[in-house]
Amino acid sequence: MLGLVGLQTLSIRNNQRWDFTPTQTLSLSKQTKGLLADLDKDALLTLFFGGSPDAYQRYEDVLKRFTAENSYFQYRILHRDRNIGLARQYGATYYGTAVLEYDGQQKLLPGAGEKTITEALFQFLRKEQKTVYFVGGHGEKDPRNGQPQLGYSEVASALRNENFIVRPVFLARTERVPEDAALVVVSGPQTDLLPDELERLGRYLSAGGSLLFMLDPLSAPNLTAFLAKYGVLLDQDVVYDPQNQLFGGDALSPLVSLYNTEVEIVKDFQVGTIFPLSRSVEPADPLPSSVLSAQPFCRTGPGAWARFRTGAESPEGAVDFEGTKARPGPISLAVAATIRRDQQGSLNPSDQPTNGNAPPTGGDQPAAHAARLVVYGDSDFASNSRLSLLGNRDLFLNTVQWLVQDEKFITERPRDASIQRKISTLVLTTEQTRQLFLITIVAEPGVILLLGMLVSIYRRRHRR
Repeated sequence: MLGLVGLQTLSIRNNQRWDFTPTQTLSLSKQTKGLLADLDKDALLTLFFGGSPDAYQRYEDVLKRFTAENSYFQYRILHRDRNIGLARQYGATYYGTAVLEYDGQQKLLPGAGEKTITEALFQFLRKEQKTVYFVGGHGEKDPRNGQPQLGYSEVASALRNENFIVRPVFLARTERVPEDAALVVVSGPQTDLLPDELERLGRYLSAGGSLLFMLDPLSAPNLTAFLAKYGVLLDQDVVYDPQNQLFGGDALSPLVSLYNTEVEIVKDFQVGTIFPLSRSVEPADPLPSSVLSAQPFCRTGPGAWARFRTGAESPEGAVDFEGTKARPGPISLAVAATIRRDQQGSLNPSDQPTNGNAPPTGGDQPAAHAARLVVYGDSDFASNSRLSLLGNRDLFLNTVQWLVQDEKFITERPRDASIQRKISTLVLTTEQTRQLFLITIVAEPGVILLLGMLVSIYRRRHRR
């Protein structure tokens, strides 16, 4: 007992905390800790609360974690009704509103959760803004659309929180990709891109740009030929994984947890991701040019299949595996490629210099940096209804940060507390659910029944 008391006293004096929760919900995320480590000036958060003392304690529990990481971060929690003048000065209209001040900057926050504070710190510390363009005109998922399945408004919000500017671009209406583009995204087109549009993307990539393709199962010969030039192969298939489907889900929405940690995007990734109705994406072997390098970084389990039709296509919207052939897993669902400059300074895999867009500008980024390309076999994993599931948000944002060559921002981000309360932290595949059923419903009662029968037999024999 004395030892426990001494340990607790030592912990209080040294401000040490241990988090034994399974999902580390009482600890700050890696992104938050990294941003706090970069603070070199005083940051002050003023929170205006109201209501019971429990609300005060709840806020203080969160803010203490920030102060413990870096003494430059300070906070004060004020009762709004007793500080009306200061609240009005800051524009704090409601209970729970907070104001963060740092290096002459001030930001009004709708709350004082870790996610909200971290997003504000990110914008303060990363002053440079880069522009991400989303290609339109082919039925792509739109960052201005708020619909659950078809919209990417949550993606746009997540990008803005990391200080990106989000804009649309219609390649059919312009002669070139805008010169301020740090990244161009093609998100789930429903029709093939035109040769002229792909030629503009090729010029942009050859000039040192970065492209992100998220392509659902679709017959797109122009896109297929374009990506093959850069060592990325697309098949007309659908990935089917009966062993790693989520409980309550289907085999067309595999849970992916096999990552190639040699790729910077997923170097420390330890959480699963979900890819609904995806296709396979593989690097070419051998690659078509010496200036190319390509690696898969997201794979299904070995029990998955890539199924592709040999006859007529199924009706639109139908999933029919009759008359199909299948390739066994593991199946690659994402490929990251880099196009280096050759001895002549060209980034074109055909080794022929091209004229066109100037390299993307921004900060002190060198003009001669290598071009980058990422291709996913699914666009639904980043849709409004699925971006917040498991690690989907981190995977998408880490991909963007790698493509714009800001690897230091590849990290694990804080979870949205409101979503965490709605989604169970226990994630089981169908196979794991079956095993759990057999153990708890069949095996355990069976063992108890068997022991009971043995005890009963033993007693009967000894009574005689």
